[in-house]
Amino acid sequence: MRFPFLLHLSPFLLLVGVLLALRFDPEQTEWNLNQNTTAIAPLDFSGTWENHTHQPSPDNWRFPFYTLTVDRFINGDPTNDDINGTAWEHDITGTQLRYGGDVAGLQDTLDYLAGMGIRGIYISGTPLINAPWGSDAFSPLDMTLLDHHLGTVKQWQDLIADIHARGMYIILENLMATMGDLIGFEGYLNESTPLSYTEHNAVWKGSRRYHDFDIGNTQRSYCQYPRFWGAGIVQDRLREWDPAVRAKIEHLNCLQITVLDIDGFRMDKGLQITADAQGEWSHRIRQCAAAVGKHNFFIPGEVVGGNPMSAVYIGRGKEPSMAESDSSVAVMLNENSSDPSRYVREKGKTGFDAVAFHYSIYRSLKRFLGLDGFIEAYPDSPVDIVEAYNNFLVTNDFINADTGLFDPRHMYGSENQDVFHWPSLMNGTLKGNLAAFIITLVLPGIPLLIWGQEQAFYLLDNTASNYVYGRQPMGSNTAWQTHGCYKLGNSRQANWPDGPYLDGCSDDWNSLDHRDPSHPVRNILITMFEMRRRYPVLNDGFHLQTLSKSTYDIFLPASEKQATETGLWSVMRSRWTELQDFTGQGQGNQTVWLLYHNEGINKTYEFDCSDSSTALVAPFATGTRVKNLLFPFQEYTLEASSKRLYFEESGDLNGCLSNFSLPPWGYQALVPYNTWLNPSPVITKFIPGHDRRLLTERLVNTITVEIHFSDVMVCEEILDSLTILSKTRDGSQPSIDLTSATCNNIAVADADVSALTGRPTGEIPSAFSFSVNLRGVAHGIHSISLGNVSTKEGKISTNVSNMDNPVDNI
Repeated sequence: MRFPFLLHLSPFLLLVGVLLALRFDPEQTEWNLNQNTTAIAPLDFSGTWENHTHQPSPDNWRFPFYTLTVDRFINGDPTNDDINGTAWEHDITGTQLRYGGDVAGLQDTLDYLAGMGIRGIYISGTPLINAPWGSDAFSPLDMTLLDHHLGTVKQWQDLIADIHARGMYIILENLMATMGDLIGFEGYLNESTPLSYTEHNAVWKGSRRYHDFDIGNTQRSYCQYPRFWGAGIVQDRLREWDPAVRAKIEHLNCLQITVLDIDGFRMDKGLQITADAQGEWSHRIRQCAAAVGKHNFFIPGEVVGGNPMSAVYIGRGKEPSMAESDSSVAVMLNENSSDPSRYVREKGKTGFDAVAFHYSIYRSLKRFLGLDGFIEAYPDSPVDIVEAYNNFLVTNDFINADTGLFDPRHMYGSENQDVFHWPSLMNGTLKGNLAAFIITLVLPGIPLLIWGQEQAFYLLDNTASNYVYGRQPMGSNTAWQTHGCYKLGNSRQANWPDGPYLDGCSDDWNSLDHRDPSHPVRNILITMFEMRRRYPVLNDGFHLQTLSKSTYDIFLPASEKQATETGLWSVMRSRWTELQDFTGQGQGNQTVWLLYHNEGINKTYEFDCSDSSTALVAPFATGTRVKNLLFPFQEYTLEASSKRLYFEESGDLNGCLSNFSLPPWGYQALVPYNTWLNPSPVITKFIPGHDRRLLTERLVNTITVEIHFSDVMVCEEILDSLTILSKTRDGSQPSIDLTSATCNNIAVADADVSALTGRPTGEIPSAFSFSVNLRGVAHGIHSISLGNVSTKEGKISTNVSNMDNPVDNI
């Protein structure tokens, strides 16, 4: 996205619909979604995926999502790097043009994503054609022609079929009301255009044209404008409220569903779309999806404004006066029981299903994690995370447009493609993990990661101090290290902290491939995602309640009167008892006690369990033995309190802890010991190291490789599931020396990480090592893959996907 400038009134000199179309060109067949060779007008376009059964929608979208910009991911097909034949496309020495990532590179990385527990992929940036240098892919020049740099229709289809085969889903970017930047205002092509209610004449900047839309400068005597709650003006803007224009948009967007078999659209620049037109568009797109068997097509939208603004776009829309009286009323609503007068739009005209990367929550996280300055949007939801969620329940319409049932699906993230990485800052890896704990386990909804978050990315590559972000590629590249010592600062953030971003050019780690399956941050996320699958309340429980706080206020220098609440939070995730019953699913209705603090020190909190107003009271009964689901798996026996909370109709006295300790920015997730499950094993280290460049003068070598695990494994299974794929100068393949294999129990936490970002709190240590010699290793690239391996007890395994699972590259 580009930074949106929000206005209440705007000069809508916009694109209008006329009967133009990109005539069918045989040279573009491989990239064209339109398969109708005789089409004259856009509404004549048609296309499908022949001999293909479309993937049905999932019943439940609350699973982990991974955001990636294709160009900034993996370069799997170098032949398309300069495919437009210009001098402004692929640049291996710079960070501002295209890196070269493509569909082939993403497909090669699906095992890595599936192995994390990712089930949803959101492609940031449209797959449609952009300018040759348009690496972010947010300025489409056509609505049916795919960008040649990313892949052909067939390559996209192969990728999406592979995604679906793994039980995963994909949503693409949609810029419904926005195109590229081919049009300007007459007389103002190189300067800001003043506001004029009589509008300005539009002119084409050059010879390039949009084939499906044109401009018009004829003044009308009367204009029927849509309802506005605010508007954003960026790039060339379509009049999507005009039924004729919107009909073309809907028809052309539908081709992405029928031809590519996608599962949803993420709507970019949501506030630039008029709310009623969004409802009409979504209704038509759901019809298109349903026609190919998708009956829960997902349409989240980007809203950077506060919650009152986003509420107008969510579901049928609510203004503040339309809020429900109580959350217990809101969660019981369905499409038949809800009062139509409490919504902006009529039944069936749902706008967004959810907010994609909820900026209200992101702003709360920035305040919670100690940033200074003007952070909040006004008006907005409460800063406190739990209070914010419960505010969403009454102010947002969460009724699913397809099922008619209450279905909250906001996408919560702590990093995205338009903001900085937390590890960029001092102590940022610790803060980022706490933020991940909140978006994954505390908040009911969808956890949303950005590429590289699981590897603790920290570089910044923006070129303006008022728009700070990091978009380093996942693949190997030296340019981001070369330009990796960031000095621009952050003009939008007061007292911007120092951190690793200042010294990234000295860190060789930045030049390597970053699909390291042993990174400790990735392993922590794997464990959290598994907890959501095992404990249904963490994935689908709608009830989130603060049990107590032990906090105080800090007033930072540039934050005026806005306090930073600091200390310990004790909250509970559980089912909504009147609505939900998870019996027979995983650990059933088991409540989870979540404790976390935002203090940057090791701290022990002390409590008087006899004081019902300040005690650290648990959601479990006195005497219950509880255990942390996260390493290092602390255990406690609950003392007696004087309080009864009556959860799950229990009248027992609730238990209490008289003291409780956490490391800096630490967190725990506690359950009764009899419902505690040991996490599945993960790979904790690879020796000699992921993407390790080994120098040798010998033509053929013997190399010892070593893999560490978090649990004691079956040695023979490791050996049987190990495979090597090599690309060598002489065409030879190395062999595994079966007689050299050794296995040992160990106890160490020493995974490979960047020296600048440091080790995360709660790093999962190694408990077992396997080593073996590879013989006949010639000069080249060698990829070692490991299949599913069981623990010694045989109860749990590494849970890799059914496909070959790449573990590491030498």
